[in-house]
Amino acid sequence: SDGSGKAHVTSSPQPRVLVISKAPAVGRAKTRLVPPLTAAQAAELQRALLLDTLDACRAELDHVAILHADPAEAAEFERLAPGTPLVLQDGRGLEDALGRTFEREVVDGPVAIVSSDVPGLPADSLERTFTALDGGADVVLGPALDGGYWLIAMARFHPEPLREIPWSTPAVLGVTLARCRDAGLRVELLE
Repeated sequence: SDGSGKAHVTSSPQPRVLVISKAPAVGRAKTRLVPPLTAAQAAELQRALLLDTLDACRAELDHVAILHADPAEAAEFERLAPGTPLVLQDGRGLEDALGRTFEREVVDGPVAIVSSDVPGLPADSLERTFTALDGGADVVLGPALDGGYWLIAMARFHPEPLREIPWSTPAVLGVTLARCRDAGLRVELLE
């Protein structure tokens, strides 16, 4: 850190954060919350969470982009977060999409993928993430209260943490940790 609170690495490659998100479109955003929210309220909540997450990531790191699946959403992201780089994911399903993203992106340096609906990142979490990767961790995870995780990071691609995960269930973190353990990967957990 240089005193600004942002993590800086003196040698390249630079660590990067990809905030994975859907555009906050009415009828497509946070549909699990409708009801009790209206579709418009759910979209507004998604917009606010995405912008807060981007701000929290930028407070710690210079290289922050939005990872999205639908090319038709690019214009909406550009309107919401002008100047924020966009990274289009490819692949079918979350396992394939995350795997392909890591495989492609870690070539340019360590990458953390952060959920777009984190209302507040724990203090210094991104700095701790990239320090752990630099120190030999294979995978860093930020556990979520719902049994999943809000962050996954790697400096080299390891497919095992993404293989056959019961996505959108309370077992995500536990199964991910088991896959890492079985593969002999060193995992660091954030708070």
